[in-house]
Amino acid sequence: MLANVYEALGSKEYNWLGFVAILLLLFVMYRNRWQFSGWYKGNEKLPKKASAMLVFGAVVLLLLPLGLSMVN
Repeated sequence: MLANVYEALGSKEYNWLGFVAILLLLFVMYRNRWQFSGWYKGNEKLPKKASAMLVFGAVVLLLLPLGLSMVN
């Protein structure tokens, strides 16, 4: 779905950056939320600073293909 959005906006060759961003967001969700709702009994969340940096990096990676397509 994200690849279709990037293709419609003209940034077809950098859609892998969006995939990496989604993986980062899923990792943060797993470590901060989903890890504690299942059978695993670990109790360590990511530090707030690390979570914020990873989410910010993911948002930048989601928007980067749009900026790169404007430059090319």
